[in-house]
Amino acid sequence: MFFYALITPPLLASVCMLFYLRRLKKHDKVLYRFCQLRRDTMSQIRERNFDLRVEDYVALRQLLDRTSETIHDFNNCKVSLFNIRNYSIQVHRAKSLEETSVERAPEIQELTGRYALAMLVAFFTFTPLIKSELVLRGLPFILKFLASISGNYLKAKVKKTEEIVTWIKQESEQHAAALAAS
Repeated sequence: MFFYALITPPLLASVCMLFYLRRLKKHDKVLYRFCQLRRDTMSQIRERNFDLRVEDYVALRQLLDRTSETIHDFNNCKVSLFNIRNYSIQVHRAKSLEETSVERAPEIQELTGRYALAMLVAFFTFTPLIKSELVLRGLPFILKFLASISGNYLKAKVKKTEEIVTWIKQESEQHAAALAAS
């Protein structure tokens, strides 16, 4: 009994440390993308300073400002910035960056594409349960496909599983609606 009293606190501390390190890894992975994008944008401005057209420079400065704002407010806004409500605002900002760089150099278009990809990765990293929701939405189609190519026994099992998945999806949508209403 004395052994368990001695080993329990270090085990709990280890589990807490694992959760902390996982959260820190997510934070660093997403933040590194934005920092690398900002470094690459600044190097484009430095390397091609006199060769840039005014429109290209404006597009690069807009991208640099947008990335710097995201990095600056990352710790305070990562939960609210990359959630489903504000993600559409960020997508519209990225589209405005793409619209300003329609006739731009391929390097500038590549940088704006990397900004959109970094926003997408941040969205999937910091939005809770989005991956499981996407899997639940796609699972009925996969099950229907399996039922269409399988025999009668498997069709009955797949149909029953599909009904359970549909029920889970409906319950999760009702729960999400109740949370949004409150």
